[in-house]
Amino acid sequence: MNWKSYKMQRIQYPDAKVIAKFRAEYRNIFLRANRQFAGSVNFEQLGTSLGRVLTGNLEQLLGIIPALDGLHANARIKRQIELNFNYEDWAERIADFFMKHSELLALASCYYCNIDYINTFQNVSDYADIWDFLKNGPDEDLMTIKWVGESMAQKIRGICRTNNIASIDDLKIDKRVVDEIRNRQALMAKGKPVEVSSMRNHFTLDHVIPKADYPLFSLSLYNLVPCCSSCNSKFKSVTPLLNGNTDAFLSPSSVAFSFDASVEIMHKGSSQL
Repeated sequence: MNWKSYKMQRIQYPDAKVIAKFRAEYRNIFLRANRQFAGSVNFEQLGTSLGRVLTGNLEQLLGIIPALDGLHANARIKRQIELNFNYEDWAERIADFFMKHSELLALASCYYCNIDYINTFQNVSDYADIWDFLKNGPDEDLMTIKWVGESMAQKIRGICRTNNIASIDDLKIDKRVVDEIRNRQALMAKGKPVEVSSMRNHFTLDHVIPKADYPLFSLSLYNLVPCCSSCNSKFKSVTPLLNGNTDAFLSPSSVAFSFDASVEIMHKGSSQL
């Protein structure tokens, strides 16, 4: 059987002449929407700013983590950050930004495996688990569950966001819906991607620093890596790629990226790596 070797590749961000304008355009996606991001976290306490969180490099984001861990000791603060920096609320606009600048970024193949092309959008979810799905998924995603309409979707999300739900049975909604959610949970537990309507025609963007652990970075430009559905949902899934600042070289979005110089991915000529 023929083997082929592939290497992870660095994301080619714009050069110094363009990068400031590029970052400013990305920040404006959020700042022009008048969202009260600052209300959920004391950026001064973290030694940073909203602008740096949105477009600071990966190393800067990793440097914030120790102070952020201290804030996360307060569950209420972390929950507020999750609500204000909810990726699903912005996924479409973020994907549009990457598509608009696809030539500038030279988007072609997956930055992890360098095998599958990513110049078309994928229909794959980016939820950490069933609770992430129920709490943060927009109406369109929740309505992919059988028996769930718009009002039920809003009810489910509201219950999950405002109550400490330990079991699906605690939702206290239509038993048919509970059974469907339980089936969805079983699929996600097996690592199978959840196909959702609102993610159609969108890039699959992986969060290098998991958004479930650090929701403050869920919208950060340099925390997002365009990749194929296999790498995002099967190979990497929700497994953290980094373990602190010293591992930044593993991420294609890092200025220190050098993984391609030392590691090759061997492909066996099938869909399996």
